[in-house]
Amino acid sequence: MADFLSAPIPYEFANFGPGLQATSLFNLGKSAGYSLEEDASAESDSRIEERIRAFYVQSRLEWSSKTNVLLGLRQESTKLKAIGNSIDLDAETITSLTKSRDRSDLLPSLSIRSELAARTTLRAGLSRSMVRAGFNQLAPSTIVEDNKALRGNPDLKPLRSNNIDLSLQHLLGRTGAITVSAYRKSIQDFTYLSNLGEAEGYDELLTYRNGDRGKISGLELGIAHRFTDLPAPWNRFLVSANASISQGSASLSAVDDGTTTKRNVRFPGHAERSSNLVIGYEYAGLSARLAYQQRSNYLLELTQDFLANEKDLFVAPSRHLDFSIHYRLTPQFSLGLEATNLTNQAYYVYQNSKAFNAQYERYGRGLKMMLRAAF
Repeated sequence: MADFLSAPIPYEFANFGPGLQATSLFNLGKSAGYSLEEDASAESDSRIEERIRAFYVQSRLEWSSKTNVLLGLRQESTKLKAIGNSIDLDAETITSLTKSRDRSDLLPSLSIRSELAARTTLRAGLSRSMVRAGFNQLAPSTIVEDNKALRGNPDLKPLRSNNIDLSLQHLLGRTGAITVSAYRKSIQDFTYLSNLGEAEGYDELLTYRNGDRGKISGLELGIAHRFTDLPAPWNRFLVSANASISQGSASLSAVDDGTTTKRNVRFPGHAERSSNLVIGYEYAGLSARLAYQQRSNYLLELTQDFLANEKDLFVAPSRHLDFSIHYRLTPQFSLGLEATNLTNQAYYVYQNSKAFNAQYERYGRGLKMMLRAAF
């Protein structure tokens, strides 16, 4: 290997060892009859630079002795530069692509907190939030074969959501609380995969685009309580539970027979029912938790056949059980054990019906031991 080594690689804590000379290894491959897969290399070669400048201002108003208002405004300026390649396998050409764009967003928020009674608090909020598309979706790389194309979209707008939240909390003495919450999200410009082939002269063109509009609304009930009023050892137990029921829908579009066709679906990635239960035990330096989580199915993605709802892909419902226990050895050090996915829950994707499996993965149970230090 002496002919292929470079200088040692610098590393902060120790000598990482020698590096490898890319040119020497490449020449070795050529001498052995290997060739560079230029098309595959160009397809995977992309670069995205994103620079964000943000400004935030906040004001707190004391409306009365029991009511206060919090106002906030965030302004973000984003500069994006995306570089990739267009590969036409039919014409055997590779063309470099560069796309730049600037955008500016205002994200206001308003929250109100009011004490209705000694142990009852009302909270309300209005806000606007934003989530950017992933780098793999923004990459401008395009590959064309047999008049079919797959392309990223650097012009994707970020998902934006106007949110309304309302919650009512009642304290159960000093050791618990019951909370009821309602929320609604009006969403625009979420990202999904669509076929725009006929609109751009292809038999098929799969690319990411922004959805028209979507909405999610729901109701959540939560309770947390520590049983300090019970006799030992029951006074060392605590419980926390919540359940959420919601609905979500979205309007999507694709090109079919030369015309743009719209379709209403469940909001992608949104589970309509979820619940969590945590049982805990606290005594001296010992802390233990048993957690159970349940989630209903959700729409994962639409297939290339946009109008065939029987081909939609769903992630099956899941149930997870986790356990953790920690013991504080000293004020600074604690020893812990965490066990995850005790039910060995599988990741199961199906097409319209559970009988038609599209993906099956099982990750097994996890066990982790740790020593924590606090200073």
